[in-house]
Amino acid sequence: FAFFAGTLGSLVGDDRRSQWRMVFIAGTAAVAIGWIVLGFARMLLVDAVDQALGDAVLQVLVLLDADNWIVTNPALGIFMLGTAGLTLTGSVPVAYRRLGWAALVLGIALFVPYVSFIALIVTALWIVVTSVMLLRGRPATA
Repeated sequence: FAFFAGTLGSLVGDDRRSQWRMVFIAGTAAVAIGWIVLGFARMLLVDAVDQALGDAVLQVLVLLDADNWIVTNPALGIFMLGTAGLTLTGSVPVAYRRLGWAALVLGIALFVPYVSFIALIVTALWIVVTSVMLLRGRPATA
């Protein structure tokens, strides 16, 4: 994810000191930290079963594993809002501007309870589509 965000940020943002770039970087860091914590919690949970630890330890690890979305959904929302700010305020091609509008809607939806689950799935699709666009190269500016 960090490589994806770095590539996206370098191609989309013009101003290196923009407030939107800071939001983008903060969202990227928050998502990366949330996913790292989720990975460690899952590894600890799997290892804790083999170590025959107490029930309380397993409950805490399951809680960390199951409730990680509380951290990652808003972090993805911050990332998407930062991406929207970079693409909509910068001089980018029309294709990236459309992705920026989608990022704005998804970024807001990731903060709304009950809608955030659907927004999370669509955000994953948005990341795949954006990755393909980044791999194909930067389109000509319109």
